[in-house]
Amino acid sequence: MANFNKGMASFTSRASRVTESQVREVEGTRVQEGDIEDEMKRNLQVMQATYEKLFNGFVEASQDRFSKQEKAVNRIYGHLGRIADKVLKREIGSLRDSLNLESARAILRSGRIMNNGRNEDITGESNNSPRERNDEEKGIPVQEDIEASAVFTHQSPPVKRRPPDLLIGLTAVTGPVEMENENAIAKITIEENGTSEPLNGHEESSDVSSALQPNEDEGKEVSSKKKKKKSKSKKKKEPPQQTDPPSIPIIELFPSGDFPEGEIQQYKDDNLWRNTSEEKRELERLEKPIYNSVRQAAEVHRQVRKYIKSILKPGMLMTDLCETLENTVRKLISENGLQAGIAFPTGCSLNWVAAHWTPNTGDKTVLQYDDVMKLDFGTHIDGCIVDCAFTVAFNPMFDPLLAASREATNTGIKESGIDVRLCDVGAAIQEVMESYEVEINGKVFPVKSIRNLNGHSIGRYQIHAGKSVPIVKGGEQTKMEEGEFFAIETFASTGKGYVREDLECSHYMKNFDVGHIPLRLPRAKQLLATINKNFSTLAFCRRYLDRLGESKYLMALKNLCDSGIVQPYPPLCDVKGSYVSQFEHTILLRPTCKEELNRLSLLLMMFGDKVSVSNGGSSGGGGDASAVFTHQSPPVKRRPPDLLIGLTAVTGPVEMENENAIAKITIEENGTSEPLNGHEESSDVSSALQPNEDEGKAEVSSKKKKKKSKSKKKKEPPQQTDPPSIPIIELFPSGDFPEGEIQQYKDDNLWRNTSEEKRELERLEKPIYNSVRQAAEVHRQVRKYIKSILKPGMLMTDLCETLENTVRKLISENGLQAGIAFPTGCSLNWVAAHWTPNTGDKTVLQYDDVMKLDFGTHIDGCIVDCAFTVAFNPMFDPLLAASREATNTGIKESGIDVRLCDVGAAIQEVMESYEVEINGKVFPVKSIRNLNGHSIGRYQIHAGKSVPIVKGGEQTKMEEGEFFAIETFASTGKGYVREDLECSHYMKNFDVGHIPLRLPRAKQLLATINKNFSTLAFCRRYLDRLGESKYLMALKNLCDSGIVQPYPPLCDVKGSYVSQFEHTILLRPTCKEVISRGDDY
Repeated sequence: MANFNKGMASFTSRASRVTESQVREVEGTRVQEGDIEDEMKRNLQVMQATYEKLFNGFVEASQDRFSKQEKAVNRIYGHLGRIADKVLKREIGSLRDSLNLESARAILRSGRIMNNGRNEDITGESNNSPRERNDEEKGIPVQEDIEASAVFTHQSPPVKRRPPDLLIGLTAVTGPVEMENENAIAKITIEENGTSEPLNGHEESSDVSSALQPNEDEGKEVSSKKKKKKSKSKKKKEPPQQTDPPSIPIIELFPSGDFPEGEIQQYKDDNLWRNTSEEKRELERLEKPIYNSVRQAAEVHRQVRKYIKSILKPGMLMTDLCETLENTVRKLISENGLQAGIAFPTGCSLNWVAAHWTPNTGDKTVLQYDDVMKLDFGTHIDGCIVDCAFTVAFNPMFDPLLAASREATNTGIKESGIDVRLCDVGAAIQEVMESYEVEINGKVFPVKSIRNLNGHSIGRYQIHAGKSVPIVKGGEQTKMEEGEFFAIETFASTGKGYVREDLECSHYMKNFDVGHIPLRLPRAKQLLATINKNFSTLAFCRRYLDRLGESKYLMALKNLCDSGIVQPYPPLCDVKGSYVSQFEHTILLRPTCKEELNRLSLLLMMFGDKVSVSNGGSSGGGGDASAVFTHQSPPVKRRPPDLLIGLTAVTGPVEMENENAIAKITIEENGTSEPLNGHEESSDVSSALQPNEDEGKAEVSSKKKKKKSKSKKKKEPPQQTDPPSIPIIELFPSGDFPEGEIQQYKDDNLWRNTSEEKRELERLEKPIYNSVRQAAEVHRQVRKYIKSILKPGMLMTDLCETLENTVRKLISENGLQAGIAFPTGCSLNWVAAHWTPNTGDKTVLQYDDVMKLDFGTHIDGCIVDCAFTVAFNPMFDPLLAASREATNTGIKESGIDVRLCDVGAAIQEVMESYEVEINGKVFPVKSIRNLNGHSIGRYQIHAGKSVPIVKGGEQTKMEEGEFFAIETFASTGKGYVREDLECSHYMKNFDVGHIPLRLPRAKQLLATINKNFSTLAFCRRYLDRLGESKYLMALKNLCDSGIVQPYPPLCDVKGSYVSQFEHTILLRPTCKEVISRGDDY
């Protein structure tokens, strides 16, 4: 990169001297002075930007895996720089005399230089082929605009998190570039009208190839790669990382320009269709620039508040606190006038002051141990505002007060959505808020919502855009609309629950819709000009005016307020002596889902010591404990967007101070925190996460030395291949596998979300949770791969064997400890379940088939049962949508103490609201009434309880700790199945005792079943794979004896179609986890 920049600098500096002293006519085109210079500069900028994008793509894909390819790219940079020097050094005279604008374009596009009618290579070698010379002699123009595209290929499998722009079209630069393998130098080919010529080594069949080749000495590198490797083995320059305190602009940490999404929550009820609507997804693609701007502002907010939390302590001067925070925002957001900066003054209201207080210059207020401080600040990019607030209290007696507003805010976010009435959100907030009470100094106070404070909609450069989100019932009936931003904020008070304006004003804002108002005071006009230039319609405070050098402005500011141009916002206070807490988040009502911008997604994809978030749905919860990762050594340049992870059920907040320091863990429970570092052992979590003694001693004494000793390149964890072949456990060396989608309980179970007792129960069950999550991750990766290869014409036997062999590889099959949980069901059309091809079956998948792909994985008997339907013909889409939405409804309705019959009734209501048109005839969609979901046990796929998919089922309740497979079947037939066709599925009965067998072959077969399957299901193909033969009679004997249960295919009426979707859920003590949820469904 350095060589490239050096060459470009030389090229540009010399090109700047290329001017013409007169206007001359060349080939009918008038070449104005400086035209060639400008065109060359523009093209050079394009070349440089494209190569930098290429370089970033490589690094972003994987710094280690492509390190050698990166070196090859760096060689291309060097060659390009040398080419630039040669062009200007040798040919600048010719350019002045004989080169027109089109020839300049040809140089930059094809690498050719026209010199006195001769097509000459940049290196000076004549490359005119006989055909080209003949064409020139005949007057036929030689094609100079080469249509070139660059494609990077790699023999090693694609990186799992490979960026989508790794395939880069370098049109008008070089032609396709293929990085063949780690040890090969760059191989360049030029594509002309569909043909390609390889240009590597010393071949000179193209001008561009010779232009991009090294000189003769460099050409020798091919013969001695190993030596060159040693000489080039210097450590690759690492991307910038965030400092502590943070100082590197956020945009430098995300060179791709794509910033992390916030937490995604799916819409519900009448808006469920939005989640899968392609039209709505297209609308989101059109709005991506706006989304990216507000996500950048949100990332700044996250990093700033993380830093501020780490330095907060009693005794701080409030002015110092605010200035530290604001200066950090300015650095990280790369403050640039009205394009990027602070959205409004830092609110740090104390105790009974609810909002709009910030210290004016000279204020000496000090933060005390018994204070309750609301820290409310905003950031913006191009007027896209992020408004977020939290409350700090050092004294734990205020924890219930903080919990009330935190949970109320989370409830408001959960209830918000497109077409939701604002009054309904307010009613839900008040219900949660006023269920709390707080004891302060021995006296119990009920918690009240402050009824005259609200959340609000947000516009471009407009913090209050017109709509108000109440926090009590009885608000306005206005509905939320698609595309709107809302600040959901709640205020919990121990006072009257009503605020009034009080104290000295510090917040001001120019009115958004104000027109021209004549001003008589010259000082007021001058101050207004300053406000317009620096704040426009964003809020500001007096400290900001002082910072801009304004003085003696109070009279002018009052004049602007009296004229209605500027609106003052005095502090809002409840009764003196009361306490108020506040929490706030900004949400975006996207066309397909709801995005909570200030909080990152909680679906984890962990590998090695890196953490990344998959944008999946999660109904984020607050809880009394929240985890925040901080790091003094800045995050990696392409650091995944999920480094802030809510590990509420594990540790509480975790602060990783810097890469040389030992872990510092604090547990925040109900607002209090205890530091656990060094050798303190006041918590099991702290001792478990601490490094050993030697690491603890080494850290602070000599950071620089330690950095040098630690400067060896860290070994990256392996990354999944395509097709997948690396066992999942190798992709997660920490042994912690990603959680499924988290859904909070509702109604009478809301208390579980914040119960410390229930969290402790979850900690005890963590090994089981981790096992089933590993099995779920295998399921996700296998089904992703299978979906990518599915096509009409596949032999069903080949499909099943490919799927099962992939499961075996990824799960590291190990007898009964890890493997396939039951045979792959691939039932077609009217066959609803329990069909898989037996050996020799020649069934082929057709375009008009509806196939239910149902397979399971297990670790130590912890089973994941998950299914989906594939249909190539789009006329079946409503049928698939019916079962998919019915399954999601069943999951949503499930919970601890929920009756199974209620889940079935909700499923049927959704399912039978659909109809499907097949070949011109409309069919109502029916639930298959004699198929059910089921509970799951260890090594037991059907553990006793059935989850109906029609109303009128059993009254049994779901219980804490149970696993359930929520599956639904939608049919165009009678909605009733019967056993039919040849049997392929079998399973040993779970509770069977000792039954004497007379046939020796049956005994032998039973021993094989016990050893390889135990009570897990199997099929005849599995017995064939184990080498069993001529076993049908013995198998029939085992079935007749009641030891083994056959499961024949279940079929609706012939000619009908059935679809199925299924997920495994876990009813954890604190929440509901959809174990098998993925990006696909």
